[in-house]
Amino acid sequence: MHLYIGSVLGGPELENSRIDSEITQLLRLVKQKRTRLDGVVSVLNVVFHVSGSVTANNFTGIRTATFSKKLKTLMIQVAVPEDIQNHNTRRFLIHSLQQAVRLAEPVFHRAGIAFDATSLLTLIHGVESEYIPTADRQTD
Repeated sequence: MHLYIGSVLGGPELENSRIDSEITQLLRLVKQKRTRLDGVVSVLNVVFHVSGSVTANNFTGIRTATFSKKLKTLMIQVAVPEDIQNHNTRRFLIHSLQQAVRLAEPVFHRAGIAFDATSLLTLIHGVESEYIPTADRQTD
């Protein structure tokens, strides 16, 4: 099982911005902690969309995007609200990953594809312990 994280930045001013840096740090932590579970080849790709000067999000919240039964891959898109880009960013990103896993589980289940939501949520919890200082954490 794989968890991938990406971003779509809506303008050049967002490159190396705080939100870009926070997503990149989260991506690195997930990459360090993730392990492939034997026999499970499903892929969850969570993409954070950040509005900018060139393009703005045409949706809010979180949504399923592309799903390939053949590739056992689901993309979930997360619209990053402008007010979160500089405040509570890390909590928002972690919470969004948790939501993405919960949203993905029934999609994979309906397609008859193994998806271990518990293991992914455990991985995210492990990332959270390094990504968010203890005093700033909230229980989900």
